[in-house]
Amino acid sequence: MYSKELNNIKKELSQAKSYEEWKDLAATHDRASGMEAWKQVNHSDLYDNDEIYLRLETIRAYREQGDDQGLLFALNEGVHGNMGGMGDPRLYEKALLGTKQLIEDYVDELVDAINHIADKKNKNISFEDKLDFFRRASHCFGRSALMLSGGGQLGNFHAGVLKILARHHLIPSVISGSSAGYICSFSRDTIR
Repeated sequence: MYSKELNNIKKELSQAKSYEEWKDLAATHDRASGMEAWKQVNHSDLYDNDEIYLRLETIRAYREQGDDQGLLFALNEGVHGNMGGMGDPRLYEKALLGTKQLIEDYVDELVDAINHIADKKNKNISFEDKLDFFRRASHCFGRSALMLSGGGQLGNFHAGVLKILARHHLIPSVISGSSAGYICSFSRDTIR
Protein backbone atom coordinates (compact mmCIF):
# COMPACT_ATOMS: atom_id res chain seq x y z
CA MET A 1 0.00 0.00 0.00
CA TYR A 2 2.79 2.41 1.00
CA SER A 3 4.79 2.06 -2.22
CA LYS A 4 1.59 2.14 -4.28
CA GLU A 5 0.67 5.48 -2.68
CA LEU A 6 4.16 6.88 -3.39
CA ASN A 7 4.01 5.64 -6.99
CA ASN A 8 0.64 7.34 -7.46
CA ILE A 9 2.01 10.60 -6.07
CA LYS A 10 5.08 10.35 -8.35
CA LYS A 11 2.81 9.85 -11.34
CA GLU A 12 0.79 12.93 -10.37
CA LEU A 13 4.04 14.89 -9.89
CA SER A 14 5.11 14.12 -13.44
CA GLN A 15 1.78 15.47 -14.70
CA ALA A 16 1.63 18.63 -12.58
CA LYS A 17 0.56 21.66 -14.59
CA SER A 18 2.07 24.34 -12.33
CA TYR A 19 4.76 24.76 -9.74
CA GLU A 20 2.15 25.24 -7.00
CA GLU A 21 0.52 21.92 -7.92
CA TRP A 22 3.93 20.20 -8.02
CA LYS A 23 4.89 21.77 -4.67
CA ASP A 24 1.73 20.49 -2.95
CA LEU A 25 2.28 17.00 -4.34
CA ALA A 26 5.97 17.05 -3.36
CA ALA A 27 5.00 17.98 0.22
CA THR A 28 2.52 15.10 0.26
CA HIS A 29 5.23 12.76 -1.03
CA ASP A 30 7.68 13.93 1.65
CA ARG A 31 5.12 13.25 4.38
CA ALA A 32 4.21 9.82 2.99
CA SER A 33 7.86 8.79 2.46
CA GLY A 34 9.05 9.92 5.92
CA MET A 35 11.23 12.69 4.51
CA GLU A 36 9.24 15.36 6.34
CA ALA A 37 10.29 13.73 9.61
CA TRP A 38 13.91 13.63 8.36
CA LYS A 39 13.78 17.39 7.69
CA GLN A 40 12.70 18.10 11.27
CA VAL A 41 15.74 16.36 12.82
CA ASN A 42 18.61 18.84 12.97
CA HIS A 43 21.44 16.34 13.34
CA SER A 44 23.12 14.90 10.27
CA ASP A 45 26.61 13.80 9.30
CA LEU A 46 26.17 15.86 6.14
CA TYR A 47 26.52 19.29 7.77
CA ASP A 48 27.50 20.99 11.04
CA ASN A 49 24.09 21.59 12.57
CA ASP A 50 25.61 23.05 15.76
CA GLU A 51 27.40 25.78 13.79
CA ILE A 52 24.25 26.61 11.80
CA TYR A 53 22.13 26.69 14.97
CA LEU A 54 24.60 28.99 16.74
CA ARG A 55 24.75 31.37 13.75
CA LEU A 56 20.96 31.37 13.49
CA GLU A 57 20.52 32.21 17.17
CA THR A 58 23.20 34.93 17.01
CA ILE A 59 21.58 36.67 14.04
CA ARG A 60 18.11 36.36 15.59
CA ALA A 61 19.34 37.82 18.87
CA TYR A 62 20.88 40.88 17.18
CA ARG A 63 17.69 41.48 15.21
CA GLU A 64 15.45 41.08 18.26
CA GLN A 65 17.66 43.46 20.27
CA GLY A 66 17.66 46.00 17.44
CA ASP A 67 21.48 45.90 17.38
CA ASP A 68 22.08 46.69 13.71
CA GLN A 69 25.83 47.16 14.14
CA GLY A 70 26.10 43.74 15.81
CA LEU A 71 23.93 42.26 13.07
CA LEU A 72 26.14 43.73 10.36
CA PHE A 73 29.23 42.38 12.13
CA ALA A 74 27.67 38.89 12.39
CA LEU A 75 26.74 38.95 8.72
CA ASN A 76 30.22 40.18 7.74
CA GLU A 77 31.96 37.40 9.60
CA GLY A 78 30.25 34.54 7.89
CA VAL A 79 27.75 35.00 5.11
CA HIS A 80 28.51 32.41 2.47
CA GLY A 81 26.62 29.65 0.70
CA ASN A 82 28.33 26.70 2.34
CA MET A 83 28.22 27.67 6.01
CA GLY A 84 28.76 24.56 8.08
CA GLY A 85 28.64 22.40 4.96
CA MET A 86 25.00 23.25 4.26
CA GLY A 87 25.80 23.39 0.54
CA ASP A 88 26.39 19.63 0.38
CA PRO A 89 24.23 18.41 -2.54
CA ARG A 90 23.26 15.27 -0.62
CA LEU A 91 21.19 17.44 1.72
CA TYR A 92 19.01 18.41 -1.23
CA GLU A 93 18.62 14.94 -2.78
CA LYS A 94 16.68 13.23 0.01
CA ALA A 95 13.37 15.10 0.13
CA LEU A 96 11.55 16.35 -2.93
CA LEU A 97 10.78 19.69 -1.32
CA GLY A 98 13.46 21.45 0.69
CA THR A 99 15.98 20.09 3.14
CA LYS A 100 16.66 20.19 6.88
CA GLN A 101 14.34 22.68 8.56
CA LEU A 102 17.29 24.20 10.44
CA ILE A 103 18.95 25.10 7.14
CA GLU A 104 15.72 26.57 5.78
CA ASP A 105 15.22 28.59 8.98
CA TYR A 106 18.81 29.84 8.78
CA VAL A 107 18.47 30.91 5.16
CA ASP A 108 15.13 32.64 5.89
CA GLU A 109 16.71 34.51 8.80
CA LEU A 110 19.66 35.55 6.61
CA VAL A 111 17.28 36.88 3.97
CA ASP A 112 15.34 38.86 6.56
CA ALA A 113 18.56 40.21 8.10
CA ILE A 114 20.00 41.23 4.73
CA ASN A 115 16.73 42.93 3.75
CA HIS A 116 16.75 44.73 7.10
CA ILE A 117 20.31 45.98 6.52
CA ALA A 118 19.44 47.07 2.97
CA ASP A 119 16.25 48.90 3.96
CA LYS A 120 16.46 52.59 3.08
CA LYS A 121 14.67 53.40 6.33
CA ASN A 122 17.51 51.80 8.31
CA LYS A 123 19.63 54.82 9.24
CA ASN A 124 21.63 52.96 11.93
CA ILE A 125 24.12 51.81 9.29
CA SER A 126 25.75 54.27 6.93
CA PHE A 127 25.30 53.97 3.19
CA GLU A 128 29.06 53.39 2.86
CA ASP A 129 28.97 50.49 5.34
CA LYS A 130 25.98 48.98 3.53
CA LEU A 131 27.72 49.30 0.18
CA ASP A 132 30.90 47.73 1.57
CA PHE A 133 28.93 44.81 3.01
CA PHE A 134 27.03 44.11 -0.20
CA ARG A 135 30.17 44.31 -2.34
CA ARG A 136 31.90 41.73 -0.13
CA ALA A 137 28.78 39.56 0.06
CA SER A 138 28.52 39.53 -3.73
CA HIS A 139 32.05 38.10 -3.91
CA CYS A 140 31.12 35.34 -1.44
CA PHE A 141 27.97 34.34 -3.29
CA GLY A 142 28.92 35.13 -6.86
CA ARG A 143 26.34 35.85 -9.52
CA SER A 144 23.61 33.77 -11.08
CA ALA A 145 24.24 32.49 -14.57
CA LEU A 146 22.15 30.54 -17.06
CA MET A 147 23.82 27.86 -19.16
CA LEU A 148 21.90 26.71 -22.24
CA SER A 149 22.90 23.49 -23.96
CA GLY A 150 23.02 22.64 -27.63
CA GLY A 151 20.60 20.59 -29.69
CA GLY A 152 18.22 21.99 -32.29
CA GLN A 153 14.97 20.98 -30.58
CA LEU A 154 16.14 22.38 -27.24
CA GLY A 155 16.14 25.87 -28.75
CA ASN A 156 12.37 26.11 -28.34
CA PHE A 157 12.66 24.96 -24.74
CA HIS A 158 15.42 27.51 -24.05
CA ALA A 159 13.35 30.30 -25.60
CA GLY A 160 10.41 29.33 -23.37
CA VAL A 161 12.59 29.37 -20.26
CA LEU A 162 13.95 32.80 -21.18
CA LYS A 163 10.43 34.17 -21.78
CA ILE A 164 9.25 33.01 -18.35
CA LEU A 165 12.37 34.41 -16.68
CA ALA A 166 11.84 37.71 -18.51
CA ARG A 167 8.18 37.83 -17.48
CA HIS A 168 9.30 37.64 -13.85
CA HIS A 169 12.32 39.97 -14.34
CA LEU A 170 14.73 37.15 -13.46
CA ILE A 171 17.02 36.94 -16.48
CA PRO A 172 20.57 36.78 -15.12
CA SER A 173 23.22 39.08 -16.51
CA VAL A 174 25.36 36.11 -17.55
CA ILE A 175 23.95 33.71 -20.14
CA SER A 176 26.00 31.22 -22.09
CA GLY A 177 25.18 28.44 -24.48
CA SER A 178 26.26 26.26 -27.37
CA SER A 179 24.49 25.64 -30.66
CA ALA A 180 20.78 26.35 -30.14
CA GLY A 181 21.58 27.52 -26.60
CA TYR A 182 24.01 30.07 -28.01
CA ILE A 183 21.39 31.43 -30.39
CA CYS A 184 18.92 31.85 -27.52
CA SER A 185 21.55 33.42 -25.25
CA PHE A 186 22.56 35.80 -28.03
CA SER A 187 18.96 36.91 -28.56
CA ARG A 188 18.09 37.39 -24.86
CA ASP A 189 17.82 41.17 -25.27
CA THR A 190 15.04 40.73 -27.82
CA ILE A 191 13.13 38.51 -25.37
CA ARG A 192 13.16 41.13 -22.63
